Amino acid sequence: MVTSGMLLDWIQPLSTDIINRHFERKPIKWIVLLPPRTSEWEAILESNTVFASDDPELLQSLNPTIAAMLVCKDAAALPSRFTRENTLIVQTELSKEAFAAVMQKRIRTIESWEHNLDRVSADRGSYQLMLDLSAGIFGNLITMTDSAYRLIGYTTSLTTDDPATLELIRNGFHGEHAVAIFRKNNMFSKWSAQTRTRYTAKGFTKHPIMNYVFTVNGAYFIQMVMTCDTVPYSQGLLDTFNILVAHIKAHIRRSQTFENARYSKGAQFLADLIGGKRVPARVISQQMRNLGMSGKEITRIYAIQNAGDNTENLEYVAHQISAKMPGCFAIPQENYVYLLACARDNQDGTWHAIEQTLINSLDFSFVNIAISGTFTNLQDIHWGVQQTEIAFKFGKGRPYLAHDRLDRDDPFFRFENSLFDYLLFSNERDIRFLQFCLDASVLARIDKDRQKHPSDTEMLRSYLKHECNVSATAEALGVHRNTVLNRISSIAERERVDFDDPKVRINLTTLFHLSDLLGVHEETEDGI
Repeated sequence: MVTSGMLLDWIQPLSTDIINRHFERKPIKWIVLLPPRTSEWEAILESNTVFASDDPELLQSLNPTIAAMLVCKDAAALPSRFTRENTLIVQTELSKEAFAAVMQKRIRTIESWEHNLDRVSADRGSYQLMLDLSAGIFGNLITMTDSAYRLIGYTTSLTTDDPATLELIRNGFHGEHAVAIFRKNNMFSKWSAQTRTRYTAKGFTKHPIMNYVFTVNGAYFIQMVMTCDTVPYSQGLLDTFNILVAHIKAHIRRSQTFENARYSKGAQFLADLIGGKRVPARVISQQMRNLGMSGKEITRIYAIQNAGDNTENLEYVAHQISAKMPGCFAIPQENYVYLLACARDNQDGTWHAIEQTLINSLDFSFVNIAISGTFTNLQDIHWGVQQTEIAFKFGKGRPYLAHDRLDRDDPFFRFENSLFDYLLFSNERDIRFLQFCLDASVLARIDKDRQKHPSDTEMLRSYLKHECNVSATAEALGVHRNTVLNRISSIAERERVDFDDPKVRINLTTLFHLSDLLGVHEETEDGI
């Protein structure tokens, strides 16, 4: 709702002088022309109404508890007996009708803006959409960042010449120089304790700023900053900024309520599946609908545990991850947090985005993270968890093997990198689990056309056996080398694998060994 400060901001460009006679600071909803007959006043009077008139005698008789505006051509020519308080005297060339219409139009604009913000929040829309709706209201650039100094959104239609803000927008995060200044001035602790909008005339930025810090889930925070360069600071600008703050706070509360409700419904269900509990298919389908899942997603488990003797609060880690990745489910259980992540298909980009968020959010000197393979049936979650246990067991102490030189910056323990060691050194192999690993692998998807001779699987097996030598593969299979090139290129594009990566070659070779192992097991069971 509009405040008197906002009203004064709107009046200034339309007037040559404004005299404020203790105009009451309260919300304003209506600007109404004062009727000439006093008997009609009660009929149109509503709360949060400001009456406008060009007749000082008429306004003088109006109850002084009612806010009013006197529209005049020359404020100096007003009669001395006009002493009414709670009044704005506006000197303007506009008629009272035009002036009241302009003010009411501005009020309607604010109401429409607030309505649209509410609609976005009700639809669980993005912060970016809320900022897009707000650009025309403010005229100043607004940015939103998270506690990792990353850009969440900004008013894309507006610009600024502030170097720090431009760097933030260009890079998507605050640079090292900016972060060093934040730390030097203990800004993180100040922001964490901030409970109201603050205006800073001089500081880190070139121009004055307004900022507000939103707390999410009691730990994670979002900061909204407006650069006050195009439109300078005023009480009205602050009041307008606080309207946006109020709507974003409501949006955060609504989102948290929704996520908490969704989490409470699904947390125990997912925890049971992680523990290996068998659940009827109809119950799984029902719970997946409650969790907002269609059943067609590709799923992956990220298991998080404390590193070494560290006692990092994993409950806090779970809340932190849930706030930053609302589309995923963080389930604390015993000494782990299991992050259940889904993608519409097996897109590398989806997993890369999730892993990048984890890298930016967590300190890997305090936690270890293992990543399972992918699967489509939620009933198989416990096997995904088992894959993360294998990754922890065979990856600890040696996360970077000789053939992983290209991935020295990869902080994750990946199951596919530990499968070979598991097959080689483990004496407790579960054939059903191994079959699950094979069924979820690229080999299970690779033969699209069973009529091909040789098949894609045979082609790939020979290609790896001959160390990715096209000519040797073609000679061994009795086909033209172009056939090998075309088929291998098709597999690489379809399955998004890079055969130039030595790690990929080792993983695929291991899968072929696993396939052979399971084939021998089936023959043994059949008595062959």
